[in-house]
Amino acid sequence: MRAALRLALLLLGAWSAGLVLADETLAVSGLDELGDQELIKTILSYYHAEKTHDWQTTYALRGPRFAQVVPYATYARQMEIDATGWDLVGIEGRSASIDDALTNLTLSFQEDLAPNVASRLLGPGLEAVSEGARVQRYSQSELTQWVVEEGQWVALTTGARQHFVFNERMVWD
Repeated sequence: MRAALRLALLLLGAWSAGLVLADETLAVSGLDELGDQELIKTILSYYHAEKTHDWQTTYALRGPRFAQVVPYATYARQMEIDATGWDLVGIEGRSASIDDALTNLTLSFQEDLAPNVASRLLGPGLEAVSEGARVQRYSQSELTQWVVEEGQWVALTTGARQHFVFNERMVWD
């Protein structure tokens, strides 16, 4: 019950930090109220790995049931394709709930889009607005789902955000 209450307080979280590894920065806020340091570590590891295109880490953090359904070579190839023109710059915890063993966490993702991606996603009118611009900032909130499997937090869904097909939920009970 106490863990559920702490998760419910996620919106009140004021913690803000930047995760810096390999000269890449990911702005992070709103995760401290989760209370479970292992879950927070898993979330940060996953999105930093996604940002740096470390597909081995993201794949491992999807868990053994995901690996039974999706071959690594297929996953890595598609993730690299899907990441082209997108740069994750920040995540913000917006709300959380627990449904049995499943933690549902809505995250707001901030991404910088290459001009060709922004034009395709946001419409041809953006080309005129973005002329000379290097990137277009794009924000989107999505539900992510996290569960403990074999003693480790893993991601069931991490937010497709209109470009990552394998970030959708691939395994079901």
